[in-house]
Amino acid sequence: MYTLGERVRQRFSQIFKKEYVADKFLIQSTNSLRSRSSAEAFVKGAFQVNNTKNMTSINDGLLKAYRNCTFWKLLYKTDRKFRHEYSHLMHMKVMKELSQNISKRLGFFFSLESSDVWTMYLMCRYDRAFNQSVHYVSPWCGVFTIDQLKILEFKEDLYYYYKHGFGLPINLKLGCPLLRDLILKFNGAVNDTRQSVSTVYFTTHGMFERLLSRLGFFNDTQPLKSTNITDERRLWRTSRIPFGANLFAVLYRSTMDTSQGYRVVFYLNEEILPVDGCEEGFCLWDDIKNRFYNITNIETCNLNDCYIGSAVSISKQTTFYIYCMLFATIIFVFFNAT
Repeated sequence: MYTLGERVRQRFSQIFKKEYVADKFLIQSTNSLRSRSSAEAFVKGAFQVNNTKNMTSINDGLLKAYRNCTFWKLLYKTDRKFRHEYSHLMHMKVMKELSQNISKRLGFFFSLESSDVWTMYLMCRYDRAFNQSVHYVSPWCGVFTIDQLKILEFKEDLYYYYKHGFGLPINLKLGCPLLRDLILKFNGAVNDTRQSVSTVYFTTHGMFERLLSRLGFFNDTQPLKSTNITDERRLWRTSRIPFGANLFAVLYRSTMDTSQGYRVVFYLNEEILPVDGCEEGFCLWDDIKNRFYNITNIETCNLNDCYIGSAVSISKQTTFYIYCMLFATIIFVFFNAT
C-alpha cells in the first residue's frame, strides 16, 4: 500500500504533492487491523509523511455495511439457487477427478479431500502474492496443472458470484450507498460545493465486489451456473481483485477547453476500465450521472431491506469486526487537467 500511495502521488501530483490538509482529504477504513494498517501505509506513501495520526478515520457503517444486514445473512445461508449450483459443481465428475489426479501426481495411494486441495490452492495464491519474481516457482503451485487452476478459480468465482455479486440482488443494494457517495461527491465537485478534493476508502473485498456489481462491471449476459465451468468468456472473475486491489474513480475537467465539460474515468488496479458508451474509458459526467440517477435515489438506495423482519432495531444492531485476507482501495479524485 505504501508503493500504491507513491504511484498515486506521482499520477495525481496536482493533488497529492500538496501539503495534507484535513478538510481537503477524506481517508477512511474499516475498523479491522489490516484495513487500518493499509490506510496508514498508503498515507505515508501518498504524502511522504511518517506520522499519520489524525489523518485517517473509521467508517464501518459505509465500508462494511453487510455485517449488519440481517436479510443478506439469511439469503446467503438459505438461497436455494446458490446452494443448488454450488452443490452441483462440487459433485460434478470434473471435481472428483481433480482430487484424484492431484493425489496421483503427488504419489499418494489415496485421494485427497476437496478441502485439502483447496488449502493447497490458497497456499499457491499466497505464495505467489508474496514472491512475485518471474523466476520464482512456487512448490504449492507446482502441485497443479494450468487446467486444474482454472477449475479451482471457477469454484471461487461461482461462490463469490452469489456471496458478493450479481447472484443475490441484495448485494446490489449493499453496494449502492458507496455508489451514491461517489455520485454525490462528484456532483458536489461539478457544482463547486464539495468539501474534499480526494476521498480514499479502504474496505474488504466483499464490499469491493459489491460496488463493482452495482456499477455494472463484469456482468455476464446469463447468470453464472455450475455448467459454465469450461466457459473462458465469462466476465465475472475473482482474479480481477488481487491483494491490494484498487478502484479509482476520477473526475476530470480540461482547463484548456472548458466546453468539453467534465469527464469520469474508472481505473481498476491502475488500468482504465472500458465503459459502454464511453470513448476509450472517458465518460461524460452527465452520462454517468444520468445512468445512475434512479439507482442512487435515496428512496431506493438505502439499506432498509436489511432489517425487514428483524426483531432488533437498526440503532441497536451489533457491529462485528473480522480480519479479512484481502483489502481493497477505492479512491475518488477530482482533477483539473491542463
